[in-house]
Amino acid sequence: MNEWKRFLEQTHPSFQSVMTIDQAIEEEEAKVEEPRNDKNEVSEIEWISPVHNLQQKISDIPDKMGFKIGEAAEIVGVKQYVLRYWETEFDVLHPKKSKNGQRMYTKKDVETALLIRKLLHDDRFSIEGARTALKRLRKQMKDLPEPQEEVASKKTMVIEGSAVESAQRILDAIRDLKSGL
Repeated sequence: MNEWKRFLEQTHPSFQSVMTIDQAIEEEEAKVEEPRNDKNEVSEIEWISPVHNLQQKISDIPDKMGFKIGEAAEIVGVKQYVLRYWETEFDVLHPKKSKNGQRMYTKKDVETALLIRKLLHDDRFSIEGARTALKRLRKQMKDLPEPQEEVASKKTMVIEGSAVESAQRILDAIRDLKSGL
């Protein structure tokens, strides 16, 4: 691989090698963390990493009661038939049907579909591997103690940033699973 890289660098002066996500994470962890001046400032690794993309996509989901399959597919970035296929393969993805039989995805269903897309497309899991990872994640999430804020507002479930925090915990668990494989 390094021979090809050197060959391309010599023959094509405009060639720039691309760093893998794992290499970028290792490089970022090796650096000494400097305190950020601005809370909105994002490090280079967060811009490269699919973690940032997933968090951004989850936070960009509109607050609606339900999404039709076309809307959900557009948000997730897949075709409608892919979502229907995922419904058959992943028991965690089960949208309700309206009176006329049309699928209605909740915000949680769309978040789940985004996570499935990340596992399959970004992390390159097989269907079976993604299914296993989701089951392990669900078990790990059940074992986590609930923060007191969530316990207090269980009925309203209005917690600022809870979806993004949940996604971060899920992504950390995925990294642990991936490193264990």
